[in-house]
Amino acid sequence: MERVVVIGGGVGGCAAALAARKAGCQVEIIERMDSVSGLAPWTGQLLTWMVRQEAKLLGGGAADIIDLMESLAIHIMPEFDVPDGRVTFDVTRIEEGMRKLVEGAGIKVRYHSRVVDVEMEGPKMVAALLEGGTKIKGDAFVDATGRTGGVEWCEKLGQGCVQCMLKCTVFGDRVSIAAKAGVPDLEENWNYFPMPYITLESLSSEVRSKIEGTEGGYSYHPIPGELLERDFTNDWHRSDRPVTTRIKGKIPGMLEVIHVPFAKCTLNLPLRWWRQITGFENAWLVQPLSAEGETVGTGFCAQREETMQVKGLANLFAGGLRSGRYSAFVEVMLTGDLAGHNAARQVLGRDLVTYPNSTLIGYFVNVLKSGRTPTDWGGPMLDDPRFKEQGLATTDYRKIRYRMENAGMINAFAKRLS
Repeated sequence: MERVVVIGGGVGGCAAALAARKAGCQVEIIERMDSVSGLAPWTGQLLTWMVRQEAKLLGGGAADIIDLMESLAIHIMPEFDVPDGRVTFDVTRIEEGMRKLVEGAGIKVRYHSRVVDVEMEGPKMVAALLEGGTKIKGDAFVDATGRTGGVEWCEKLGQGCVQCMLKCTVFGDRVSIAAKAGVPDLEENWNYFPMPYITLESLSSEVRSKIEGTEGGYSYHPIPGELLERDFTNDWHRSDRPVTTRIKGKIPGMLEVIHVPFAKCTLNLPLRWWRQITGFENAWLVQPLSAEGETVGTGFCAQREETMQVKGLANLFAGGLRSGRYSAFVEVMLTGDLAGHNAARQVLGRDLVTYPNSTLIGYFVNVLKSGRTPTDWGGPMLDDPRFKEQGLATTDYRKIRYRMENAGMINAFAKRLS
């Protein structure tokens, strides 16, 4: 059976693996850490209802992962005039669910395995070389290693390693597979602001009641004046890009807190500052994503075609964060879907496919193919005149299904090709 090797077991990599498996290939995921799901436990947010519906109709790996995330919903909030527009899922159960999903599909996951180099025959990748010398051969490969750098870049551009969820100091830095194969990455350095998680038990009973008693699990708390007026200046090592962050939430002067089931907030506050907020006097962080530092995100995206094939290479595809500067799971999953599906098509001797521009998926992947989106899949983007002119920004499910039918995309990634 034809063999597709996916390097990276995050959300994009798992979607790619599931898509390739559905197409009829033998699939293996190589993951440098001890778990799959990548950054899914970091945010717990599933957004972009319209694109989610297209993904489900497509029937690939993204559809399976979206169903899983929705099944783990803790809070559901309305957005874009639909009741379940924004889903907050249980971050403590997502890894277990994704592990069972991929392994249940017959996909082998090789943990504690970091790819450090590749073996090429002309423009064709024939093997991934693991740290320690093991060689993993395949007929096609998907680079789903993410776009962030690692300790080297956090030292160079930020404040050093803050022991984030990427666990580079434990499992080793990330390596760009496309770059190792001879295609330099598109580089655009930018800041990645992590979200701290706080144990609910460490907050006062008044704060806990407020969070748990609010519809959707959201609540707002006043920020003390002395904190509101203080600038937290990040001591970046780049003299050409000083960054100053003033404390503020979505509501000026208010701290936004979400229950997922830990309390989390987008503000990057050292622990001593958290404890100056009423009700947070004994706050304790359970994820070390903030506390005196920030994780640095770097835009190391692979150069790719609209098919997700890495430019100039015969059988390497880029999926997830490797294929562009995205920030929401649906985009990550759908690029992984296409990468995995086309990797399977390539080894099975089928023509590669793209997402039609008549769909939101296609508009995102093709029109915004530089990998740098003007904004996230939020209200501002869907208010863009280009979306409205093409009738893409709609919450009418019948219209969404109709355009997917016209594009021939209903269950297109659910069909076995061999």
